[in-house]
Amino acid sequence: MGVRKTIRYLFPRWIRRKYDKWINRERKVSFGALNPDKTFYVIRRPNSSAGIFSTFHFVLGHVMIAIERGYIPVVDLQNYKTAYNYDEPINGTMNAWEYYFRQPSNYSLDEVYKSKKTILNEIRILADKVPSSDVEFWTKDENIARLSEVARSKLPFNDHVMDFCKAQEQSVIGGKKDVLCVCARHPEYGKNVADHPLQPDSYELLKKTQECFEKWNMKHIFISADYIGHFYIFKEIFKDKLLHIDFNNKKLFDASLYGNDNKTQPRDKAISVR
Repeated sequence: MGVRKTIRYLFPRWIRRKYDKWINRERKVSFGALNPDKTFYVIRRPNSSAGIFSTFHFVLGHVMIAIERGYIPVVDLQNYKTAYNYDEPINGTMNAWEYYFRQPSNYSLDEVYKSKKTILNEIRILADKVPSSDVEFWTKDENIARLSEVARSKLPFNDHVMDFCKAQEQSVIGGKKDVLCVCARHPEYGKNVADHPLQPDSYELLKKTQECFEKWNMKHIFISADYIGHFYIFKEIFKDKLLHIDFNNKKLFDASLYGNDNKTQPRDKAISVR
């Protein structure tokens, strides 16, 4: 049994918390003699359950910390595994971050891990930088503009993902104009996952969609959802105005997201752009 498992089994919760905080602390390390005039900030998040947007928000917050401190940010989801890692290269890399995004700097992990001054980030979400539940924060244009600028300049999609998205846009949207995009999670999601907001049911979502559709004089609707019930209801109302991706490439859940009767369809790994 490893040290971490031993501590979890044998010691009280307050000791376990202190140990986890110590293990996940920010650390200064030196890996070699390269780049003595630079300080790298390695962003790591070993997590087997966090989704890709949770990971994106995590990385975004730590990139902002690196910028504020004058460090060079580099994302390492290769040595620190996530739910998205595979045992073989995807698009020529083992770094799960690079399956989808470019690095926020022009330095490789190989060079960073031969450099003199490196900081390993503290493994925690910086809620003060990218708060997930502060509604007031997301109503202020200056906050959104600040985060958007960092995301655009430091965390862009890589070429494989951009090519895939453009191909999907051409296939699904084509030359259509005035398309209202609706992205929704399963209605049961907020009931079962801690610290996540409650989601609207299909009829609440439909009501708000109809309101925006008419207010903004839209002509089509593109829907992205992990609950097939949303699709059926929207299809009944909007008919041929409804656009969606091929469900053969998207995981879908039936009425119960967390029960044993889930029905899924196969999803290609990491967009399959190798």
